[in-house]
Amino acid sequence: APPGPAAAPDGGGPRSPRGPAECTAEGKAANVCGNDGKSLLNSHCATWRDLRQTKSAQEQMRFLAKCMGQDCQQSIDSMSAQAGKGNFCRFLDGLGLCYAYREAQIWCADHASDPLCGDGGAKWAIPPVGAAAAAADTQWAPRSDVALEGPGAGGDAGGRYSCACLKNCQCTAAACWCASAKDRAVFGSDPAGSLPRLAAAASISSGKAKACACTCGGVLGA
Repeated sequence: APPGPAAAPDGGGPRSPRGPAECTAEGKAANVCGNDGKSLLNSHCATWRDLRQTKSAQEQMRFLAKCMGQDCQQSIDSMSAQAGKGNFCRFLDGLGLCYAYREAQIWCADHASDPLCGDGGAKWAIPPVGAAAAAADTQWAPRSDVALEGPGAGGDAGGRYSCACLKNCQCTAAACWCASAKDRAVFGSDPAGSLPRLAAAASISSGKAKACACTCGGVLGA
């Protein structure tokens, strides 16, 4: 029997992948997965899924940081999702990555017990997909305790790393800019990363709204 959906935490927080589930005709119709049976994900997430085992440890972490940045931006897009224009980032594939299509998120909200629909938690999205009171209260969080895999990782294979993100912020290796002071809050925990230090000193720039900055294993997704 295919695995069931991941247990949904009451709020946000790091989550673990639940393993693959077989794509169904219903899932394909809802853009949960494609004709090849693979989950339909944001572009950097699909790259990490398909190529990570051929990449060095540094590149695996960089691609996942880019992926987390896209999922983070998708979760912020819920600001307009209630009006029927944006997206949500509550429901996840077997690797803990957000389904990229709005219709996939809504389908999973209506079929939450389906094995395809891993659940980050009700507070990861606003209605009709989640139960967060407002878009600013959504609690999406990046992956944690991820394994380095494949021959590309060499002697680092089997090592573990985690990710952290800033919402409504943009960062370089030396500095961050955030849309408001409250956006300096870090989601997730990357012990090897510098986001907490950079966030504390982040300059305020309203133009960074709907941007995301993420690190995984200390590597910035830039």
